[in-house]
Amino acid sequence: LWLVCASFLWALYSVLLKLKPAEVEVMPLLMAITLVGALMILPLHLWEISEGRVMAVTADNLLVLGYVSVFASVLAYLAWNPGVNAVGPNRAGLFLHLLPVFAAIFAWLFLGERIEVYHLVGVPFIVVGIVLTSRFGPKSEAASSATANTR
Repeated sequence: LWLVCASFLWALYSVLLKLKPAEVEVMPLLMAITLVGALMILPLHLWEISEGRVMAVTADNLLVLGYVSVFASVLAYLAWNPGVNAVGPNRAGLFLHLLPVFAAIFAWLFLGERIEVYHLVGVPFIVVGIVLTSRFGPKSEAASSATANTR
């Protein structure tokens, strides 16, 4: 249920990016989104603390927290927003299908997980699907307007 809700909100965010006025800078927008998200999750965090569930402060946990804070959050948003503007939300959404591919690769590299047969079968389907859809699928508004401007 959480995953479905998160997927819906991410899709809504990507579509609404199109409506962002050009004068709104990316960093203040990111800060506002971060603040709203932190305020929304604060009651859950306080509940966890009240139940005695706190994160152990270890080097590994701090490294994971740093990675998630910098790469998977700030840099991901800073890369996603121009990508959506360049190709449109429909095409940008196709690349979300690469998340399990990178999760498997990172699990193999950093956690010692094994690459299984289903990875080797599934990854080519994901890549071929993205290539076919982005090459032969309907053109996004951003791509269509860019093509029209070059004529």
